[in-house]
Amino acid sequence: MKVLVALDKFKDCLTASEACATVAQTILQLHSDWEVDICPLTDGGEGFCEILTQSAKGWLEKTRVYNAQFQEICANIGFVKKESIPREAINLLSIPKDTKTVAIVEMAQASGLQHLAKNRRDPWKASSCGTGQLLREVSMREAEVVLLGIGGSATNDLGLGALEALGAEYISTSGESITRITPSQFTEVAEIDLQSNLLPLPEIRIACDVDNPLLGPKGATATYGRQKGLLTGDFEKLEQSLKNVAHLLCDSTENHASRLESAGAGAAGGIGIGLQLAYGAKFTSGFQLVASWLQLQKRIQEADLVLTGEGCMDKSSLHGKGPWIIIKDAIRAGKLVQVYSGSLSKKALEGLPEGVQAKAITPKGMPIEQALMKGNQLLQTSVKNHLKRGLISSR
Repeated sequence: MKVLVALDKFKDCLTASEACATVAQTILQLHSDWEVDICPLTDGGEGFCEILTQSAKGWLEKTRVYNAQFQEICANIGFVKKESIPREAINLLSIPKDTKTVAIVEMAQASGLQHLAKNRRDPWKASSCGTGQLLREVSMREAEVVLLGIGGSATNDLGLGALEALGAEYISTSGESITRITPSQFTEVAEIDLQSNLLPLPEIRIACDVDNPLLGPKGATATYGRQKGLLTGDFEKLEQSLKNVAHLLCDSTENHASRLESAGAGAAGGIGIGLQLAYGAKFTSGFQLVASWLQLQKRIQEADLVLTGEGCMDKSSLHGKGPWIIIKDAIRAGKLVQVYSGSLSKKALEGLPEGVQAKAITPKGMPIEQALMKGNQLLQTSVKNHLKRGLISSR
């Protein structure tokens, strides 16, 4: 029996790599003669840099940067040789022929929610500066293209913090320079200077599956503000502040404000559109890239049983998230499929294809805090019990 273990992260509990390792170890304890193919998933957020770098047999280099609230932390940059990247991924990224090395940067490592306790999250005080510091480090290395994953951000700053780390300057209404810029200072900005000191960067590719515009009822603030700590009464104020600096950035880069309405402009608090306006960064489909980079189709075809899952499977999971794509492709290929998730909503269960076994690993009535602490044990127990009952597909 060959088993493909392809799980995404269990948020605030297990990384994708940890979840996959737990499942693989459990399988081999029961069936030491089975072959297990471990394939952690990522959507551009946590794990993006490590997973893609290791898959392409690259190397990681550690550096110190600021998190979203200007506290020093360590973060990795990945480097891979072009010849180690699957051809389909190279084509998706439109990597130039003369490229030798691709750098991989993960926004979540520097400017992610993962570094901030829930009671400390506040987009008014959050900066993408650390992501800019990672890009600045790349500019000093030998890489012709940088691939940036922007999931899991704590920021709503249009990437102005990142651009500041790269040399952008912000001038106040009184003519003074604004430093360590965050949205709390946006109303003071009168001019954005990208001409004087902005560092040159390699070509930028941004992995993103979010199609929100920057502003409006489906924009960055309205859609993601609450999970980043924004208070109910502050939505309109932050939206207006973001709109003002976004128009200033369009003016400083000689772009029409209609660019702010483009799909993906609202991802990660607008850092993608900020880098696109300043550097000509190009967007690419996040999971489509990951699927081609990890050669998921081939690995599904080679497996007899496919195990996937994530921390919370709900109706949003049915709109292009990694585990859902794995499920559809595996069923289409006639494979046995098992799904393990911290929680499973009724909508998710109803949306699963016929024949998929799905298991919520959290016992009914267990508080979420306790479940998060016992995540590894709960996942291990669920897989063990499920496999012991056999592999007959039923729902």
